[in-house]
Amino acid sequence: GSFMYGIHDTPFKTLGRKATFFKDSIGDHRATTMGWDRRLSDIAAYVSPNFDGFTFFGAYHFDQADISAEEAATAFSANAMYNKDGIMVGAAMEQLSKGFSSATDPEDMESQMGMRFAGKYTAEKFAVAAMYQSLTDVGGIADMKASTFGGEVMFQFDPQFAFKGGYY
Repeated sequence: GSFMYGIHDTPFKTLGRKATFFKDSIGDHRATTMGWDRRLSDIAAYVSPNFDGFTFFGAYHFDQADISAEEAATAFSANAMYNKDGIMVGAAMEQLSKGFSSATDPEDMESQMGMRFAGKYTAEKFAVAAMYQSLTDVGGIADMKASTFGGEVMFQFDPQFAFKGGYY
């Protein structure tokens, strides 16, 4: 496995990036995930070796809050994936501390939690992917929930041209 420290995509984001055909384009599903595809600084992470298609990725984000902040801004994120023979399935979770809350009053701050499930099947010229995401206490606001569900398809005509579609 590998240990990493620095600025990295969270395991939560990494799982979502494995299940899209529109990376960094106008059709990217990140517009529907309410900002839960993060690249954070000061992350200590471990990526397991590949165990016959199974991998684990865990990361901890150290406090980045202002020294005068009442709440720490820490995060924990992890994913587990199986990726072999054209089949990828995975699950991820991310927990954000109260310091990530958009509330200004510490009494109103809540920690946030996200769960993500994704899958992708790739054949010779055809591929299909799906993702589901559930968030609780979004923005650090109690009982604020959000869900995202959708899928994408791709047909590869030749190495240079493909037809892609997605709905979230």
